[in-house]
Amino acid sequence: MKCFECIVSVGVGAKNRGWLQIRADIFIPKLQILLLSRDRRLVLQIIAAVEIGWYKDFNSCADKFIAFRDTFYPDKKRVGKYEKIYELYKQVYLPTKNICKIKYKSIVKTNNVLSIKYINAQQ
Repeated sequence: MKCFECIVSVGVGAKNRGWLQIRADIFIPKLQILLLSRDRRLVLQIIAAVEIGWYKDFNSCADKFIAFRDTFYPDKKRVGKYEKIYELYKQVYLPTKNICKIKYKSIVKTNNVLSIKYINAQQ
C-alpha cells in the first residue's frame, strides 16, 4: 500500500469544498489546492526552468513556483465511517465482481420486446 503525505488537487476538482473534504477524509493525507490551479503554463515554466539549468531538479524549482490557497485535513469521525464502508465494500466486491464481466452476444427486437442473449466473458 502506498502512503502519501499530501495530495494536490487542481482544476475543476478543486472547486467544490464539500467534495474536497470528502476526498481528504477518504484518502486520509492532507489535500492541498494550488493557488494557480487552472494555469497550465506553470507546469511548462517549471520544466523549462529545470531544463535550462536555473534549478537542479523539479522539487527545488516547484518550491519557488508553487503556492497553495487552501488545505483540507481529514475529519477523524468521517475517516472512521469511510473505513467501515470500505470494509463492507470489500466483503461485497469479491462475490460479485464477475457480474461486471458478463457480456451480451446479441440483442433481438421481436414485437417491441428486446431479448438479450448473454455470454460469460470468461468462456
